[in-house]
Amino acid sequence: MTPVAITGYAWSTPLGTGIDEVWSALLQGKGGLGPVPSPHQLRNLDAGLAAGLDYTRTSPADRIVYLARHGFSAVLENAGLDAAASTKRWAVVLGTSFGASLDTEQGLFAWAEQSCAEFGLPAPVVLSTTCSSGVDAISVGRDLVLAGLADVCLCGGIDVLTEAKRLGHSVLGTMSPHTVRSFDTSADGMLVSEGYGLVVLESDHHRRTRGGSVLGEMIGCGSSNDAAGLTELDPSGSYVARAIGLALREADAEPSDVAVVSAHATGTTINDYAEAHALGLAFGDTEPGPMVAATKGALGHSLGATGAVELIVTLQMLRTRQVPPVLGLREPRSELRLRVSATARTIEPGGDIGITVSLGFGGFNTCVVVRAT
Repeated sequence: MTPVAITGYAWSTPLGTGIDEVWSALLQGKGGLGPVPSPHQLRNLDAGLAAGLDYTRTSPADRIVYLARHGFSAVLENAGLDAAASTKRWAVVLGTSFGASLDTEQGLFAWAEQSCAEFGLPAPVVLSTTCSSGVDAISVGRDLVLAGLADVCLCGGIDVLTEAKRLGHSVLGTMSPHTVRSFDTSADGMLVSEGYGLVVLESDHHRRTRGGSVLGEMIGCGSSNDAAGLTELDPSGSYVARAIGLALREADAEPSDVAVVSAHATGTTINDYAEAHALGLAFGDTEPGPMVAATKGALGHSLGATGAVELIVTLQMLRTRQVPPVLGLREPRSELRLRVSATARTIEPGGDIGITVSLGFGGFNTCVVVRAT
């Protein structure tokens, strides 16, 4: 498969918005999660917010528009592009869970259309595959560039924390009353955050013509759906492993080529169990196998944005050759046979590509393969 250049990326997380700022904090083992007041204190609903507007003083509709504006500006600046001045064909593909729509009268996509218009960007494609939305949007953006339907594509995930989402996850029993311990035997749930992860993809011709820099390349994507239930994963992990296998096949890569995995790793029992089995199926015969990163203990679960944020984590690992610690990890699950650690590590010589695994309610499983340049 022809690589698609990643020429810019940006994020907003509970640890901040600067790429270097957040990356340094992650490597130091810092966390950005903290209490967020709720009028429905059914249980401890502590969560993390992205840097930006005050959760207690602004509506979800205001915050998602703010995040979109801030994100568009940041990622275009990182890529060295001005959409309004460009005559090339642009596309915008964004993912979200429900955005602000569960708690406001704003439609699911109005915020995206409004923000694109302000930046001179075309009307966006907005998709919702729950928690895999961000990576799925990037995968669709890659397909548009490969098919010659766009020269440049701004894509990724943007999502906000709302009372409806917090209450819904509390009823489902997925929220932790303590903290996130991804892949740990004592893990008891996730914590919700908000933010964005955005990338700019470009055709090779467009990038060369304007002299843009390449930060990384997308070289493969794979997806599957296990159809196990509305919210639960197939515990065998076989369908997640299938998505990983399809992505590696499209990248013309072997499991031994993979240096790092940015895992979905919510800290919920069923997700971590299934994903640990999936990684074992995908890499079980590979020695020593890739290093695994799980950042939700530091950044929370930003729902429809989380996969895009974790794709940027993958790129940062490959570019810096460093893997951040897994916060809260004390005793790794026995099912996870790959290398995972509570301390930061240096990537050993060997594999030069990384994968991001993103899983969503409804059985959505997506894997993206990237290479740093």
